[in-house]
Amino acid sequence: MTALDGRVLVLRSQPAGADAQAPVRELLLQHLPAQGAFDQEQVVRLRAWLAPSLQRAFTRWFAQPVRQDEAPHLNGDPFTNTQEPPQSLELGLLERRGARATQVVHVDIGGGRRHRLVYRLQRHDKDGWRITDIDYGDGVTLLQLIRQDLQR
Repeated sequence: MTALDGRVLVLRSQPAGADAQAPVRELLLQHLPAQGAFDQEQVVRLRAWLAPSLQRAFTRWFAQPVRQDEAPHLNGDPFTNTQEPPQSLELGLLERRGARATQVVHVDIGGGRRHRLVYRLQRHDKDGWRITDIDYGDGVTLLQLIRQDLQR
């Protein structure tokens, strides 16, 4: 368990030698203490754990003009899918399939509310494992929400 600003991050241990365990855990450990307004500076700070394709999608998203008359599809923290800091997170075991992997993260929002995210990862030869997308459930992913905002 790791305490972060009054919140507890629960980390389930990985088997020895699981080289892909770090990206999701490390991204969350770096991101959560700085959680607030999500901005391009955070993406730059977290780039070590993000696939280049996801970094480019965020760059395009931040470059678009802000529309005052509409709420964006990507509304809140993209890494926890919440608008408030989560009470706790539980990282499941990493499931590897060749050069791709997934890791489930259970997010406790408080008040008995909890949801499940599936982080998608891909192995990049020189850079190791990187996060390529996050499945929020019900067929909605982070990249889909970014694309929907870019098409407005």
